[in-house]
Amino acid sequence: MTEQEADSAPPRVVRRILPCSCGFDLRGRVVGERCPECGWLIDAPGPAWCTAKSLLLLRSKASLARVPCLALLAVPAVLALGLLGREDRAWFVALVLFAVLMPLQLLTQLLAMWSIATVEIGARRARTLRVCAVVRVVAFIVGAIAVVIGLNSEAGPAAATLGAVLYSVIPLVAIASDFMTLRTLGSLHSESRVLLSGSYAVLPPVARWSLIAIYVLLLIPFVGWFFGPILWAVAMSIGFAQVGAVAEEARKTLLE
Repeated sequence: MTEQEADSAPPRVVRRILPCSCGFDLRGRVVGERCPECGWLIDAPGPAWCTAKSLLLLRSKASLARVPCLALLAVPAVLALGLLGREDRAWFVALVLFAVLMPLQLLTQLLAMWSIATVEIGARRARTLRVCAVVRVVAFIVGAIAVVIGLNSEAGPAAATLGAVLYSVIPLVAIASDFMTLRTLGSLHSESRVLLSGSYAVLPPVARWSLIAIYVLLLIPFVGWFFGPILWAVAMSIGFAQVGAVAEEARKTLLE
């Protein structure tokens, strides 16, 4: 763009996406105008994280965390297709996929949550996301060790008991951390006041509370161990999908 074209380009209109502190609905009004109710000069479009750069980061990191979650659906799909075709290697291929995709999902979610915490979402929310991310990874590592101990027939009674205790407690810790993660991410939607429709508005609360049922499923040997983490990842993907939708809708409202 030339200097002359830049001078002739229309100025970017920045609109308010939050109500005024007096309660008057300012959404859609231009920053720089005054509130018709109390006369406050509209000096910001919304929360501190509602900037073009932050919204782009939120959307990209939400996608980074979501894609490996959805990729885990390939595991039951391969297993089902293999069983329908009476393929003896179905379980082996599914387990290999699970062994590759599950650590990838853990890593990408850790990176995404850590990056989201760098946005100006508030010190408390940033700290919650970071702590939950670390707790989740540690819990999965300790949980895997507990499963190995539990399956080891040569382990003594004390080791077997320790493995059983860890296997019941560690998933609960990880589920609790992800429950807090989804709750924290959901607060971005509440604070932004952007209007979401369909699955983006309905499913995230359902996904958050479904983690309780998923924890029960995890306690079922073999079947729960296999399908529980997959359903868990899907629930998390729904929460991250809402973050991406909020960022996109806020971006449209903010940058006209």
